[in-house]
Amino acid sequence: MKIYITAGAALLLTTSLAAAGGLDRSGQSLLSIFNDDGTADVSFGYIMPSVTGTDGNNVQYDVGASYVQLGATYTREINSEFSFGLIYDQPFGADIFYNGDGGTLSGTKAAIASDAFSAIGKYQLNERVSVFGGLRMQRVGGGIT
Repeated sequence: MKIYITAGAALLLTTSLAAAGGLDRSGQSLLSIFNDDGTADVSFGYIMPSVTGTDGNNVQYDVGASYVQLGATYTREINSEFSFGLIYDQPFGADIFYNGDGGTLSGTKAAIASDAFSAIGKYQLNERVSVFGGLRMQRVGGGIT
């Protein structure tokens, strides 16, 4: 029982460190709404972080698991004053895996993943001022093993 409590406490500390390090992966940019008419963008990233450390039993870990980051945007002009944009991104995430042998947390995994789709409309008031807003649908999930 003591091992599970210790592992749970350490995992809680890890999630607070992950939050301090930032779970925001995409920046959730709306800049594509200002792209030229008919512009489409696709982005793909493969991230291989290295986050190392040692636990109280002197077992070394590299907890940063690799992940894929996807995104896509499309912008369309309706007329000279109104345009819209569609944005898909994966705004939040974390992947932690304690891969050491014999340590208190060995084999522990924590993951958070998200997908978001935004539909943004922009109204051009004049040459320098625009107003925009829209709807966003987002799914976030995670697990600990």
